[in-house]
Amino acid sequence: MPFVPEDTTLPFFAYGLFKPGEPLHPHVEPFLEEPPTPGRVRGALLVRDGLPLLKDNAIGAVNGFVIRFRPSEEDDGYAAVGSCEPRKQYWWKPVELMDPPGLRANVLMGRSPDKGSVDYEGNAWRSGDDAVLRDGLALIRRLADEHALRPFDSAPPESFDWERLFRLQMAYLFLWTVIERYAALVYGPELDPGKKVKALGKDPRFGAILSTTTDRSHQLFDSRDPEKRVRLDSGNPKTSAEYYFQVRNNLTHRGKGASKDGEIVRLSLLELLTIVERMVEQTPGLTAREPSPRE
Repeated sequence: MPFVPEDTTLPFFAYGLFKPGEPLHPHVEPFLEEPPTPGRVRGALLVRDGLPLLKDNAIGAVNGFVIRFRPSEEDDGYAAVGSCEPRKQYWWKPVELMDPPGLRANVLMGRSPDKGSVDYEGNAWRSGDDAVLRDGLALIRRLADEHALRPFDSAPPESFDWERLFRLQMAYLFLWTVIERYAALVYGPELDPGKKVKALGKDPRFGAILSTTTDRSHQLFDSRDPEKRVRLDSGNPKTSAEYYFQVRNNLTHRGKGASKDGEIVRLSLLELLTIVERMVEQTPGLTAREPSPRE
């Protein structure tokens, strides 16, 4: 059953990912009757797992935009919203806005907003302020510059540079945390990890940047299932996304294969980090900090 409000003839008040300039706004643009206008709703703004939540019956005001769908296309517009927003996080409620005064609109309220959430410092949420994307990527770049620029030389296990490899592995695992946050904000938080990898492989930005960033081809086997293999191919974004994810899943082999594993992790980190940095730069809302309509 579609996740839509009871009365779809009311406008939609967006305070998160569907605001103009945010990553999911293009999903509703085809159904707009007119450009969104600034608005304000009563409540408090919280954040849980990177997503903004509106707390009902709270003192304060939250800034956003009033989105009006064209008559006869309201159901499609709301279906576009509901297909991306998880029911476990939100529920629909018709409310009377503070601004424009008296206007009734449908709002996504946070479910159990006080559980696992933190107060948002401000009254206008922006995806570009996300610390995982902003500070996390910067940290991974520093680690890559420090530990990933030198190739691994073959060496006996007792003299191999395990510490450097472990640091690269930690950076690579954290890079996938960043990718999952990116996927939640850009493709929708409803996707599970497997679908996020598939969405990454289908993203035109990923394919375009991959083709100019990666010039190697490599086949990788699943360490838990040797019959399963994936290939890195700059001309095939789908299999390349699966390859980079498999690098995340594979365990490091001790012994003579350590230098080989080290090179796989090192090169994958350098390539995927560059791709993600450029994707973030090219995604509306994630880097550009547009002023709030009230600022």
